[in-house]
Amino acid sequence: MQRIRIALVTMFFLALGTSALAVDRVVDLSYTSGTPGWGSTAFNTVVTAVTAAVSGDVIIINDGTFSGVSNRNITVNKRLTFRSANGAGSTTIDLEGSGRAFRFQSGSTGSVIEGLTFQNGSVS
Repeated sequence: MQRIRIALVTMFFLALGTSALAVDRVVDLSYTSGTPGWGSTAFNTVVTAVTAAVSGDVIIINDGTFSGVSNRNITVNKRLTFRSANGAGSTTIDLEGSGRAFRFQSGSTGSVIEGLTFQNGSVS
């Protein structure tokens, strides 16, 4: 009887998948090391949020224009959702003519981008 219970509990958690355990990781230009959740759920660059994330997490990018090397040419090798907090009119990733926003690789199948504006990208 105990084995059946353990098997059922295990099957339940496997059926939930990683999305049930997804964490929102928030990127905001004003966040600093004093921000609650810094380094785990609060970041000031997209790349640091991606580095901390696990497959199934949601990267919420707050309003502003994000630029610089830590916000472009980001390798994504896990399934993530990138979402603007308030839509494409509020959140821009400026690639400054120096590449792409993301480089999706093996493991990123199913990733989603919602409500972001990209500008000044280039293929490199």
